[in-house]
Amino acid sequence: MALASFPISNCEEVQKKRMELFHYEYQREQQYQQQKEKEDDEKLSAILKYTRDTFKRFDLDETEIFQICECVRYFVTNRRVLSITEIHIKKHNSITQISLKNFAWNIAFQYNIGRDMTTSFVIALTPLKRICELLQGGIKLKLTKISYQNTLSNPLFCFLIIGIQ
Repeated sequence: MALASFPISNCEEVQKKRMELFHYEYQREQQYQQQKEKEDDEKLSAILKYTRDTFKRFDLDETEIFQICECVRYFVTNRRVLSITEIHIKKHNSITQISLKNFAWNIAFQYNIGRDMTTSFVIALTPLKRICELLQGGIKLKLTKISYQNTLSNPLFCFLIIGIQ
């Protein structure tokens, strides 16, 4: 049956139903996006609370915790490690490479971030001086793809830790 044989009011009715369906689908998509954004915000808030609580136990001051939280925020939002020119975190003997690795893995697991990127994140949080102390202290790290910019004020690391021996 040809479209021309339908009365005009029928065509208008079909057009009206299509618009209503489109509008309904558009509203559902908007609700879904808002719900997803809300869940993402809540997840990020929980991760940042976990970060603050974790590093408060290690007696870091608020400035140090803030820097780490900003690194975490960037890491989970952009799936990249924030390249910091200067991070001011004092040496804390209670923070070990293993504790940092576990901390980062817990976050990366929630966001499905890969091992290599997570390892880069751990290394970015570990100051150059601390890495040297770990190596001198008898902890041997198997490293590959080592490259760095050799300036004292701006160490830049690209380590891939395969394991601790």
